[in-house]
Amino acid sequence: MGVYINGWIEVKNGSDDWEGVVKINSTFLNGGKSGEMMRSLYNLAEAKPLPANYSDEVIASYGSNQYVGIPNIIFWEKMVLVDWESVTLDWQFLYDVFRQIADYHEDKNVRLVFWGD
Repeated sequence: MGVYINGWIEVKNGSDDWEGVVKINSTFLNGGKSGEMMRSLYNLAEAKPLPANYSDEVIASYGSNQYVGIPNIIFWEKMVLVDWESVTLDWQFLYDVFRQIADYHEDKNVRLVFWGD
């Protein structure tokens, strides 16, 4: 049994504000239901209840779900700790997109904000 992931890859813009640039959901991950993968992400994440300095996109998406847990944040430097060799292609796609954005915007300026439902 697994949990569906929802969230955003966010980028810190020129100020200290965050902007949601890629929406993550079961469509993005072609079903995206994997208990093992979600456990890996939750083990690396920091839970941060709203309102923290989330993007408007995260606040709008999170607020539209009534049965969700606390949003979790993973910065790129922790994302590389996941064993990506053992995940499905759908999850590998998430990693590849995240990596490309981190390469362009610098590791500390990119994070995944997610929650399960």
